[in-house]
Amino acid sequence: MRFGISAVQLALLQAAGGSSLTPLLFQFGLIFLIFYFLIIRPQQKQRKTHEEALRNLKRGDRIVTTGGIIGDVIHIKETPKDGKSGPVMDDEITIKSGESRLIVERGRIRNDDVSVLDIRVLGDPILRQETKPVGALTDDIRTLIDDMFETMRAAKGIGLAAPQVGRTERVAVVDVEGGTQPIALVNPEVVSSEGSAKAEEGCLSIPDVFGDVERPAQVVVRALDRDGTPIEIPATELLARCFQHEIDHLHGKLFIDYLSVLKRRAALDKWSKQKDRYPGFVRRLTAEEVAEHHHEEDL
Repeated sequence: MRFGISAVQLALLQAAGGSSLTPLLFQFGLIFLIFYFLIIRPQQKQRKTHEEALRNLKRGDRIVTTGGIIGDVIHIKETPKDGKSGPVMDDEITIKSGESRLIVERGRIRNDDVSVLDIRVLGDPILRQETKPVGALTDDIRTLIDDMFETMRAAKGIGLAAPQVGRTERVAVVDVEGGTQPIALVNPEVVSSEGSAKAEEGCLSIPDVFGDVERPAQVVVRALDRDGTPIEIPATELLARCFQHEIDHLHGKLFIDYLSVLKRRAALDKWSKQKDRYPGFVRRLTAEEVAEHHHEEDL
């Protein structure tokens, strides 16, 4: 809001010794006080009330948003704070309302359109099938990619291939940098490799089973990205291993296939003791698992 004083008015006020400025300053002060008490102070009090309520919020609590949506808190993504504990207004809170998941951030609500998919485990025939090359990059494929990223992170993985979620498209997703470098691979292939390195691997489709696998230490992978743009990525160390692991999935191969006869038998014996936890060869993630952050564990 702006108030203008003409040169003539200013001259008249100055000629009157400046005493006539007092009513004008009073008006300014009155307007500010009205603005403060009607707008600023109520907003400050409302924010303080919200932050006090949020500070004690925890997973599993049932809340009602200002829009009247009732939901259960399944995840709280806190931002760093100076000496304060607990969520604040700037944090992101995920709630489950019915079959929908919503994100509440800074008082705003948005739909979380991605889905966490069921993961197929060892014994499901789809894990041994050859996938089909993707033709056109359709919205269905992009949705699949987004859902695969969401599923991978919920399961604390760093890579996931389409057969692991019951799909036959030649698609994989990888992220070995904790969410900062997600890579979607459509029709990927290793075009060159060199060296050799051995390291332990696990798999989201064979939970809690691990084994040392020897693979090329460096590879170059060629693929299409989520938008259908051709990409070529040189990779070493963990990224190279993850690329090769996921591309193997797209051709019906699992990391246990690289193990010696004795180690493979030991891995399968361990799996046989827990496979009954996954009826129908399906691993369904719990709400708690869905809410967890991405960590470097399985591929």
